[in-house]
Amino acid sequence: MQSAINPAQKRLIQQTLESVNWSVTKAAKILGTTRQNLQYHIRKLGIKNHGEGDQ
Repeated sequence: MQSAINPAQKRLIQQTLESVNWSVTKAAKILGTTRQNLQYHIRKLGIKNHGEGDQ
């Protein structure tokens, strides 16, 4: 059974990415994780950069 997406986790990642102008490397450092792990969570949680349009 798949667990529910944690809305607080999604919001934290989204806000951190926005605060560093979507630099995944900088956001990962702030969040205390690796860039690769953060990219995984961005995909898993369906986080999109709405400022860039369709990517």
